[in-house]
Parts: sequence; C-alpha cells; structure tokens
Amino acid sequence: MAGADYLSVAPAASPNAYGYCLQDHSSDTRTCSFDTLEQCIVLISGRGGSCARHPWPSEGSAMAAN
Repeated sequence: MAGADYLSVAPAASPNAYGYCLQDHSSDTRTCSFDTLEQCIVLISGRGGSCARHPWPSEGSAMAAN
C-alpha cells in the first residue's frame, strides 16, 4: 500500500510535534497523530474522512478525542 510506504519513510516526530488531526466520519473519532497535512491525507485516501490542524497542539502528541 502506497500510504503505508509513505508513512514509514516520514521523519520521526519530536514530542508534542503532531499538528494535524484525522476526523473519521464513519466512527466519529478524531486522531491527532500527524506531523504534516500530507501524512493525514495519505491515510484518508480511499477511506474517507477529513484532516485539519490540531485544535490544541500544545496539549500532547498522542491525544485522541471523540
């Protein structure tokens, strides 16, 4: 899968660096674990959902909220 290849070669994130979130419309969950908008877009390609800037980027790097 091309998306998995892209994510595996992306540079490692520093703590609290995640600045983008994926909003999964089918499960209504938000996952904020992307350093770049492009990483998020690759993951939603073919699945649906949307990507946006992390609403609270300084609160932590592995935040997941509904």
